[in-house]
Amino acid sequence: MAEEDMAALREWMDFASWMAATAEGLVTPRPGRSFKKRELYADIFRHVEMMEKKYRAVCLVGS
Repeated sequence: MAEEDMAALREWMDFASWMAATAEGLVTPRPGRSFKKRELYADIFRHVEMMEKKYRAVCLVGS
């Protein structure tokens, strides 16, 4: 269901925000060098791509 997929996307985004703050040393000690931001972002984009195909939708992002 779309609600479940959106909830999962929100969790991905919350996790990415947490990891970004952690990487800056703002909330906890920085993660080790084994953590790869690009892999995390690729996972998020794969989830978005799945949602676009599944629901015939377009996800837009702005900053």
